[in-house]
Amino acid sequence: QTLLTVDFRKEGKIGETGIQELLNQHSKTLQELLLVKTAEDVLYLLDEDEDGFLNEDEQILLFSTVKERMQTSAEELCSIHEYSLYKSVMKEIRLLEAQILQYQDHLRTKTHGKEVELYQEFKAQKLDEFTQEWEKTFEKFEIESRKKFQQQKTNKKKNLKNLTKNKTLTT
Repeated sequence: QTLLTVDFRKEGKIGETGIQELLNQHSKTLQELLLVKTAEDVLYLLDEDEDGFLNEDEQILLFSTVKERMQTSAEELCSIHEYSLYKSVMKEIRLLEAQILQYQDHLRTKTHGKEVELYQEFKAQKLDEFTQEWEKTFEKFEIESRKKFQQQKTNKKKNLKNLTKNKTLTT
């Protein structure tokens, strides 16, 4: 829930401030599960592209890593015959998995929306370019056609004058 309040202020990325807020609210849990104490530790552990932010994939990696550590702890509980604790932890793991899937779906929907917007912009740009190109072509064609028409008109007038001159000369 904390990530939803600090996420998506910078294009779906969590920066150092967001990570620090997460650590402030859940430091004990994150220290136990991920062995991290500072935002720099979290970035060092999860920031694969080393841009100083956790993008959508790296955020999912955070959740998946926590889930994996919980799974390992649950298996250890099972091996020492602490079945009631194992059952409780597994229930929480299933809830976490459901939240991870929900979050992934949210990210996919957002990413899909961005891609559709980009496609629409690209399509509009290409349509504008096409329209402008053909408007220029038709304008050029119209100018050339008018010139040809004027030239033909002038030629016909000259021919007509020549014919009338020739007729008057012959008569």
